Amino acid sequence: MGETPLILSNIIIGKHNLVVSKQNYRTETREITVIEGKTESVSVQLNNMCSIRISPSVATASVYVDGVYKGDGTVSMEVASGTHKVKLVAVGHHILEEEINVDGQTPTYYFTMKSNQAVITVKSNRYGSLSVDGQYVGSTSSYSPKEVLLKDGTHNLRVQYRHFKGEKNIYVRGKAQTVNIKMQRDNIHDNAFYIEGNYQTGALSAAGGTIGMY
Repeated sequence: MGETPLILSNIIIGKHNLVVSKQNYRTETREITVIEGKTESVSVQLNNMCSIRISPSVATASVYVDGVYKGDGTVSMEVASGTHKVKLVAVGHHILEEEINVDGQTPTYYFTMKSNQAVITVKSNRYGSLSVDGQYVGSTSSYSPKEVLLKDGTHNLRVQYRHFKGEKNIYVRGKAQTVNIKMQRDNIHDNAFYIEGNYQTGALSAAGGTIGMY
Protein backbone atom coordinates (compact mmCIF):
# COMPACT_ATOMS: atom_id res chain seq x y z
CA MET A 1 0.00 0.00 0.00
CA GLY A 2 2.88 2.37 0.72
CA GLU A 3 5.19 3.76 3.37
CA THR A 4 4.20 5.43 6.60
CA PRO A 5 2.99 7.98 7.36
CA LEU A 6 0.20 6.97 5.03
CA ILE A 7 -3.36 8.17 4.41
CA LEU A 8 -5.75 5.56 3.05
CA SER A 9 -9.07 6.41 1.50
CA ASN A 10 -11.94 4.59 -0.19
CA ILE A 11 -11.51 1.62 2.15
CA ILE A 12 -14.39 -0.84 2.25
CA ILE A 13 -16.49 -0.57 5.39
CA GLY A 14 -15.85 -3.38 7.89
CA LYS A 15 -12.95 -5.09 9.59
CA HIS A 16 -9.45 -5.25 8.10
CA ASN A 17 -5.99 -6.43 9.14
CA LEU A 18 -3.35 -3.72 8.98
CA VAL A 19 0.22 -5.04 8.61
CA VAL A 20 3.24 -2.81 9.19
CA SER A 21 6.73 -4.13 8.49
CA LYS A 22 10.28 -2.90 8.20
CA GLN A 23 13.60 -4.66 7.68
CA ASN A 24 15.27 -5.67 10.98
CA TYR A 25 12.06 -4.89 12.88
CA ARG A 26 9.27 -7.16 14.02
CA THR A 27 6.20 -7.10 11.80
CA GLU A 28 3.14 -5.81 13.63
CA THR A 29 -0.48 -6.61 12.76
CA ARG A 30 -3.49 -4.61 13.92
CA GLU A 31 -7.19 -5.26 13.37
CA ILE A 32 -9.06 -2.09 12.43
CA THR A 33 -12.75 -1.42 11.86
CA VAL A 34 -13.71 1.04 9.14
CA ILE A 35 -16.96 2.90 9.84
CA GLU A 36 -18.78 4.90 7.16
CA GLY A 37 -18.17 8.62 7.45
CA LYS A 38 -15.60 8.28 10.23
CA THR A 39 -11.85 8.88 10.08
CA GLU A 40 -9.59 6.64 12.13
CA SER A 41 -5.98 7.22 13.15
CA VAL A 42 -3.79 4.18 13.81
CA SER A 43 -0.40 4.34 15.53
CA VAL A 44 1.93 1.34 15.42
CA GLN A 45 5.19 0.99 17.37
CA LEU A 46 7.80 -1.21 15.65
CA ASN A 47 10.42 -2.96 17.77
CA ASN A 48 13.78 -3.76 16.23
CA MET A 49 14.83 -7.42 16.03
CA CYS A 50 17.79 -8.70 18.08
CA SER A 51 19.84 -11.87 17.87
CA ILE A 52 20.08 -13.61 21.24
CA ARG A 53 21.01 -16.97 22.73
CA ILE A 54 19.32 -18.72 25.64
CA SER A 55 21.82 -20.92 27.50
CA PRO A 56 20.47 -23.13 30.35
CA SER A 57 22.79 -24.94 32.75
CA VAL A 58 21.14 -28.26 31.77
CA ALA A 59 22.07 -29.25 28.21
CA THR A 60 18.83 -31.18 27.68
CA ALA A 61 16.49 -28.43 28.91
CA SER A 62 13.59 -27.49 26.63
CA VAL A 63 13.48 -23.75 25.92
CA TYR A 64 10.23 -21.78 25.54
CA VAL A 65 10.08 -18.06 24.76
CA ASP A 66 6.73 -16.33 25.11
CA GLY A 67 5.10 -19.75 25.25
CA VAL A 68 6.67 -20.98 21.99
CA TYR A 69 9.06 -23.97 21.98
CA LYS A 70 12.45 -22.92 20.55
CA GLY A 71 14.56 -26.06 21.02
CA ASP A 72 16.72 -27.89 23.58
CA GLY A 73 19.90 -26.74 25.26
CA THR A 74 21.56 -23.52 24.06
CA VAL A 75 19.27 -21.96 21.44
CA SER A 76 19.86 -18.99 19.14
CA MET A 77 16.95 -16.92 17.85
CA GLU A 78 15.71 -13.54 16.60
CA VAL A 79 13.34 -11.66 18.90
CA ALA A 80 12.01 -8.14 19.03
CA SER A 81 13.46 -5.78 21.58
CA GLY A 82 11.47 -5.55 24.76
CA THR A 83 10.34 -7.93 27.50
CA HIS A 84 10.01 -11.67 26.88
CA LYS A 85 9.10 -14.63 29.08
CA VAL A 86 11.56 -17.53 29.17
CA LYS A 87 10.56 -20.98 30.43
CA LEU A 88 12.99 -23.88 30.87
CA VAL A 89 11.91 -27.47 31.48
CA ALA A 90 14.25 -30.40 32.24
CA VAL A 91 13.78 -33.82 33.82
CA GLY A 92 15.01 -33.89 37.42
CA HIS A 93 14.94 -30.11 37.78
CA HIS A 94 12.55 -27.42 38.88
CA ILE A 95 10.81 -25.55 36.06
CA LEU A 96 12.45 -22.16 35.64
CA GLU A 97 10.45 -19.12 34.51
CA GLU A 98 11.99 -15.67 34.16
CA GLU A 99 11.50 -12.47 32.21
CA ILE A 100 14.31 -10.98 30.14
CA ASN A 101 14.58 -7.48 28.72
CA VAL A 102 16.08 -7.62 25.25
CA ASP A 103 17.82 -4.40 24.28
CA GLY A 104 20.45 -5.61 21.81
CA GLN A 105 23.23 -5.21 24.38
CA THR A 106 23.14 -8.74 25.86
CA PRO A 107 23.79 -11.45 23.23
CA THR A 108 23.56 -14.44 25.58
CA TYR A 109 21.30 -15.05 28.57
CA TYR A 110 22.51 -17.69 31.04
CA PHE A 111 20.17 -19.58 33.36
CA THR A 112 21.00 -21.89 36.27
CA MET A 113 18.42 -24.61 36.87
CA LYS A 114 18.02 -26.21 40.29
CA SER A 115 17.70 -29.95 40.72
CA ASN A 116 14.52 -31.31 42.29
CA GLN A 117 16.25 -34.48 43.43
CA ALA A 118 19.43 -35.44 45.22
CA VAL A 119 21.71 -38.38 45.98
CA ILE A 120 21.18 -39.55 49.55
CA THR A 121 23.81 -41.80 51.13
CA VAL A 122 22.33 -44.08 53.78
CA LYS A 123 24.51 -45.76 56.44
CA SER A 124 23.53 -47.96 59.35
CA ASN A 125 25.45 -49.31 62.33
CA ARG A 126 24.53 -52.86 61.30
CA TYR A 127 23.92 -54.62 58.01
CA GLY A 128 20.27 -54.45 56.96
CA SER A 129 17.71 -54.17 54.19
CA LEU A 130 16.88 -50.58 53.26
CA SER A 131 13.42 -49.45 52.22
CA VAL A 132 12.41 -45.93 51.15
CA ASP A 133 8.79 -44.98 51.64
CA GLY A 134 7.95 -48.67 52.03
CA GLN A 135 9.81 -49.79 48.89
CA TYR A 136 12.88 -52.05 49.14
CA VAL A 137 15.91 -50.45 47.45
CA GLY A 138 18.82 -52.63 48.59
CA SER A 139 21.05 -53.24 51.58
CA THR A 140 23.25 -50.91 53.60
CA SER A 141 25.74 -50.86 56.47
CA SER A 142 28.46 -48.63 57.87
CA TYR A 143 31.12 -50.16 55.61
CA SER A 144 28.91 -50.48 52.52
CA PRO A 145 26.49 -47.53 52.43
CA LYS A 146 23.64 -47.36 49.92
CA GLU A 147 23.13 -44.38 47.61
CA VAL A 148 19.58 -43.55 46.50
CA LEU A 149 18.26 -40.78 44.26
CA LEU A 150 15.27 -39.06 45.86
CA LYS A 151 13.01 -36.25 44.73
CA ASP A 152 12.45 -33.16 46.85
CA GLY A 153 10.14 -33.71 49.78
CA THR A 154 9.83 -35.84 52.92
CA HIS A 155 10.85 -39.51 52.82
CA ASN A 156 10.87 -42.37 55.30
CA LEU A 157 14.03 -44.51 55.48
CA ARG A 158 13.89 -47.87 57.23
CA VAL A 159 16.63 -50.47 57.78
CA GLN A 160 15.86 -53.91 59.17
CA TYR A 161 17.59 -57.25 59.64
CA ARG A 162 16.19 -60.04 61.77
CA HIS A 163 15.48 -58.62 65.26
CA PHE A 164 17.14 -55.26 64.56
CA LYS A 165 15.63 -52.22 62.90
CA GLY A 166 15.91 -48.46 62.66
CA GLU A 167 14.19 -45.69 60.73
CA LYS A 168 14.36 -41.98 60.10
CA ASN A 169 12.32 -39.36 58.27
CA ILE A 170 14.33 -36.94 56.13
CA TYR A 171 13.59 -33.86 54.04
CA VAL A 172 15.23 -33.61 50.60
CA ARG A 173 15.76 -30.26 48.91
CA GLY A 174 17.98 -30.82 45.87
CA LYS A 175 21.16 -31.25 47.92
CA ALA A 176 23.20 -34.40 48.56
CA GLN A 177 23.33 -35.60 52.16
CA THR A 178 24.45 -38.54 54.27
CA VAL A 179 21.99 -40.15 56.66
CA ASN A 180 23.04 -42.38 59.55
CA ILE A 181 20.43 -44.79 60.89
CA LYS A 182 20.95 -46.53 64.20
CA MET A 183 19.54 -50.04 64.28
CA GLN A 184 18.36 -51.38 67.62
CA ARG A 185 16.95 -54.65 68.77
CA ASP A 186 13.20 -54.80 68.32
CA ASN A 187 11.72 -55.17 71.83
CA ILE A 188 8.91 -57.29 70.42
CA HIS A 189 11.47 -59.98 69.74
CA ASP A 190 13.18 -59.70 73.12
CA ASN A 191 10.62 -61.71 75.05
CA ALA A 192 11.89 -64.84 76.80
CA PHE A 193 9.25 -67.34 77.77
CA TYR A 194 8.54 -71.05 78.23
CA ILE A 195 6.27 -73.26 76.19
CA GLU A 196 5.48 -76.64 77.77
CA GLY A 197 8.62 -76.38 79.87
CA ASN A 198 10.96 -75.37 77.02
CA TYR A 199 12.76 -71.99 77.02
CA GLN A 200 11.87 -69.88 73.95
CA THR A 201 12.90 -66.54 72.44
CA GLY A 202 11.33 -64.56 69.63
CA ALA A 203 7.97 -63.07 68.85
CA LEU A 204 5.08 -64.49 70.84
CA SER A 205 2.99 -64.74 67.72
CA ALA A 206 5.61 -66.96 66.07
CA ALA A 207 5.08 -69.89 68.43
CA GLY A 208 2.07 -71.89 69.46
CA GLY A 209 1.17 -73.62 72.70
CA THR A 210 0.40 -72.64 76.23
CA ILE A 211 2.58 -69.86 77.64
CA GLY A 212 3.54 -70.00 81.31
CA MET A 213 6.26 -70.65 83.88
CA TYR A 214 6.94 -74.32 84.71
